[in-house]
Amino acid sequence: MADLTVFSIILIILACVFPFFALAASIIYLCYYGSPDDSKLAWFPKGIVVLAFALAILSVFLLPLDIANARLGAGMTFGLGITWQVFYGVVCIFVILVIPFGIFYYEAEDPDKEGLAGIFYQCRWATLWEVIVLVIAIVAIGVSYYFLGIAEVPYTNITNDSYTASLDSAVIQCANCITDKDQILEVFVSIVVYVIACTSMVGYLVFVICGGWGLSALPVSCIKAFITKPKRVKGPEFATAKEKYKNRIEQLIEIGQKLQEAQDNGRVKPKDALLYNDFRDATYKIENDWKILHKSYFDLGGSVIFPFIQLLLGIVFACLSLLWFVQIICYMIVPPPPISIGPLYGFLNIAFAEMDGWTNNFPVFGCIFYLIMTFYLLCCCLAGTTLFSQVVPIVSVHPMKYKDTMMNSILFNTGVFLLCSISVNQFAEQAFAGYARTTALDTLFNSAIRNLKGIKWYFFSIPYAYLFFAGIGLVMTFICCRPRSEQEKNLDQVMARLKTME
Repeated sequence: MADLTVFSIILIILACVFPFFALAASIIYLCYYGSPDDSKLAWFPKGIVVLAFALAILSVFLLPLDIANARLGAGMTFGLGITWQVFYGVVCIFVILVIPFGIFYYEAEDPDKEGLAGIFYQCRWATLWEVIVLVIAIVAIGVSYYFLGIAEVPYTNITNDSYTASLDSAVIQCANCITDKDQILEVFVSIVVYVIACTSMVGYLVFVICGGWGLSALPVSCIKAFITKPKRVKGPEFATAKEKYKNRIEQLIEIGQKLQEAQDNGRVKPKDALLYNDFRDATYKIENDWKILHKSYFDLGGSVIFPFIQLLLGIVFACLSLLWFVQIICYMIVPPPPISIGPLYGFLNIAFAEMDGWTNNFPVFGCIFYLIMTFYLLCCCLAGTTLFSQVVPIVSVHPMKYKDTMMNSILFNTGVFLLCSISVNQFAEQAFAGYARTTALDTLFNSAIRNLKGIKWYFFSIPYAYLFFAGIGLVMTFICCRPRSEQEKNLDQVMARLKTME
């Protein structure tokens, strides 16, 4: 009883603290990436970004509370189950309606229309495009719900024809019971649960790509930032480097003019799209290198402490990524049905339970480290999105840059972040199922969503896909970290290909 009282007090405190923390993190996120061009504009899209980012963080914070309730037997499972459905329903509304509307609203801005006329114009065009998106979503979800909105829950049927007068005799006579395994109970799920399932499927697709790549990219990028930190340069060195960049910029201008002429004359074929990608990458590269050179000379190399903080974070992130790799291999990589041998080893499930033993089985340290692992996985999704846009330029993904990201790009990446939050919680619940047993989220996902008709294979293949993309992400990260001489060599290759088109 004392544990339940303490849990109730902690629950009230966290319920008051977490929303403020999430809002503060959202504002910091917006200020960190926001472009100065939008500093006094786009207040409506900014509000959407703050709320959506806060929802993603709160979804991760809500799960440890669910675990604590289950481990203490606090009796709030039903209420938390309703809370999860309402919460994820709001997330789906943001992903399908609010964030796309914000993107359409921002991109419909017309400098010639000011005041209320401009707002009405933006609202009109945003509503038009949003109606199209909504109709497509309703038709797709409605049709698929009619055919696939059934959860096929497996169960074992045990029958006994003998009459038993008491529970004890029932247990004794159970040796004569007839056991019929592999039975399927078909249950029509609610439309809310089905919409969450559909959003979760799309979120998982983004999660295994961006999250898997980010699992490798995040620690490598932090360590690379320390290795390539700006170094103080003197006047002669600055003048030499400045002349070098001047020559490269003149070469880029020449390439840009030839690309434009080739496009105007119809001499650029679809297979030559790589030229544009190389030109764009070279432009971004030289712009970033010039900023570093400027900082090395005028700011004397910048902060001395911050690069070491990045190195420390890189080492910590590398340890967390390694823990995730080991946990996936030990606990999640199991043969498909009907073979059932169980996980190889509990690993972090056992560690979290041992941590709870430090406080007399009151879930404190176990839930804290569970929260750290889950939140880190969510951060990997943002890192993976940036990497994905760098190595797969054909895909139109909005890059994120410090103090140089327009609001539509922030909205897009926030939508990806929010979309992944559902899948991150589901993936973490599956990875730590030995520790997070009988939670309300476990009931929602494992009893309904993971057993939906026709998509069981999809959720079973997630751990394999995650490891696959994590491996690819590791390779692609090192490709992006290739020496600068390779970047310059690629620029020369672009010029050589352009000459063959003349």
